[in-house]
Amino acid sequence: MQFTKDIKSSHHTPVALLLGIFLICFCSIFLSACRHSQDNENEPESGAVSTSAGKKDTLKFDQENPVVFLDAGHGGSEAGGRSGDIYEKDINLQIVKKVKSVLENDGCQVFLSRDSDTSVKLEDRITEAEKCGADVFVSVHQNSLDNDSVTHGVKTHCSESNAKSSGLASLVQKGVLARTEAKDRGVEETSTQYVLQSTEFPSCLIETGFLTSDTEGLLLQDSAYQDKIALGIADGIEQFLGADPSERADESIAAEESSSESSAAGESSRPEESSTDPSAQSSDSESQSSSPADASSESGAKTTSGEPSADEKVVYITIDDGPTTDTPKLLDILDQYNAKATWFVTGQYMEGSALKDMLKQIHDKGHTIGVHTFSHQYKQIYSSPDAYMEDYNKMNKIIVSAVGESSDIFRFPGGSNAGYNKKIRRELLDRVNSEGLVYYDWNAFTGDTEGMSRSEMISKAVKECGYNNKAILLMHDVPGRDTVVEALPEILKQLQDKGYEFRALDKDVKPIQFEK
Repeated sequence: MQFTKDIKSSHHTPVALLLGIFLICFCSIFLSACRHSQDNENEPESGAVSTSAGKKDTLKFDQENPVVFLDAGHGGSEAGGRSGDIYEKDINLQIVKKVKSVLENDGCQVFLSRDSDTSVKLEDRITEAEKCGADVFVSVHQNSLDNDSVTHGVKTHCSESNAKSSGLASLVQKGVLARTEAKDRGVEETSTQYVLQSTEFPSCLIETGFLTSDTEGLLLQDSAYQDKIALGIADGIEQFLGADPSERADESIAAEESSSESSAAGESSRPEESSTDPSAQSSDSESQSSSPADASSESGAKTTSGEPSADEKVVYITIDDGPTTDTPKLLDILDQYNAKATWFVTGQYMEGSALKDMLKQIHDKGHTIGVHTFSHQYKQIYSSPDAYMEDYNKMNKIIVSAVGESSDIFRFPGGSNAGYNKKIRRELLDRVNSEGLVYYDWNAFTGDTEGMSRSEMISKAVKECGYNNKAILLMHDVPGRDTVVEALPEILKQLQDKGYEFRALDKDVKPIQFEK
């Protein structure tokens, strides 16, 4: 009997246990389903291009996680404007993705009308923005004009019937201009743009430049310039939404794009957490010289930028006509004296991959590259303003292909008051000024083109630089002119002893110009 009783007790125990397990599982499944249903209420309906919500703790907006809808104009079979094999639809998408990265990193929810090269109807763009509950709508476009390589600048459109749209457009326009220093073509109220007239929420359409412009068309293809545009658009949107974009921890587009990808993978998305730890660098660097010259040549960083203060003593070494096979010698000498220089380059002595490799070497060492001329044929390039711009753009395109960015400064062959350009000078100056190009002449000269000896060149350069705290010193990089290579070390030494430092020019340095 005892055996039978034990059997019955053991029979009821597992039944109770199984029933308990069943009830626990049922409750778990029910709660999970409820949570899933609640999450789905916050997701956009099918068809909207969704992105992950940004962090709440980066910027303070007037509302929590504002919703921004970004529209990359055109797409698919609708290419938009065109310049050669460059299509507007592609530039639009590249910029929009960069804006998305910035906004998400700053705490916005961002939706795109398209995230690939696909056709999207205009009415569908508005419908999707409405589904997302957009707080603002910004459409990105490029401009173009047939047979016009001069017109350039940024313009933003908004609805004439929506006051808030006008405010958004003004802030976006201002943001991009501040970042790019492009020509201001203004804000225009319109009644013809479908995507602006069909929205109840604030909206604007920005044309960030002209693909057909000889200069601006190149810039629009440059990733670094696109970064500036994207940050400017984001600045305007965030200001409109009540935030202060200056509070960003890191304005590097690359860092923001990287953080966005990390966030999608479930990793930390704070840009400062992905920065390089100096302690993790190779110990070999500790055994190298820690002199300023070595540090500068290794890092490639410019020592400083912008207009020097009145009490600073600065020489801007400018080297015309290269690069040549002698360029590496000049680079080595500059490295020894922690000197940065500006090469106004040509294509007359080197060509093809050799030219591009040398331009890249100059750039990677932290020197500035400006356009001088491609051919250096005075009669040809000064035959007309169009001929000059054609030559200028040919050299600039080579610079872009070599270093990945366009030059924003240049020097006229022979100087801005060269006798060769006398007949077209005023028209030419008006042309380059309208293009937003900055040219530099000089106030000191080594005399290397006048057949001077090494000692004469040293004396002349040091004397002429000594007349001013800010000197732009001209010399040349020409094959076989060994006196420049021989004189440069002593010129640098004597000027350094007199308290001068050596910097590279940039667009923020006020130019010395013979003709204005």
